[in-house]
Amino acid sequence: MWWKSLIATALVAGLPSCASESGTQTQSAQGPATTQTPTATTCVWRFAPSFPGPGGTPPNSAMIVSDNGWCGGKLVFAHHKLVVVPMMVIMVAPSHGTVSFSEDDNDAVHIDYAPEAGYVGNDSMAVKAEYGKSLESVYVFNILVAGEDGFFKQDPLPHTLPRNWSVLVDDNSCPTGQIRQVTGGTPRKIACVPRPV
Repeated sequence: MWWKSLIATALVAGLPSCASESGTQTQSAQGPATTQTPTATTCVWRFAPSFPGPGGTPPNSAMIVSDNGWCGGKLVFAHHKLVVVPMMVIMVAPSHGTVSFSEDDNDAVHIDYAPEAGYVGNDSMAVKAEYGKSLESVYVFNILVAGEDGFFKQDPLPHTLPRNWSVLVDDNSCPTGQIRQVTGGTPRKIACVPRPV
């Protein structure tokens, strides 16, 4: 896995604290978590830094996004109790989408991703927040891209669906009126559930 060598070489000495956020986002009156438009109708996200270790550490950050818009969230970084705004760097660009960084009025950093139009499947990327020569944190993402209807055509690749996260796979493997639900874990849970109307 490419992320093993990437994480194993990341500098984490003096790593600042980071208040990571996660959530589920659809278009609503509250406004999207992403700063980009249009907003994906399906957008679930989790940001958490990855740390080096024996053999590398798997990605801790994840997104589930539909192929019709942007998905993202925000991070607030603090060093010695002071909010800092790091320089964001793309370490490994996504193969099937675009990544964008922005800062809001509260000094939060937004990380946003949009898949290629029409693409459904797996993607990945790695970004870095730099505070100085020896201060940085790395975010390695597994990204699952659904169709505009929020459905997948096949099960996500192994180790890409976070524990207790569920996706719907429209592969005609369930009886009429039902759809395949895949829930992350060890092992994954598979069930046929009522098809959303």
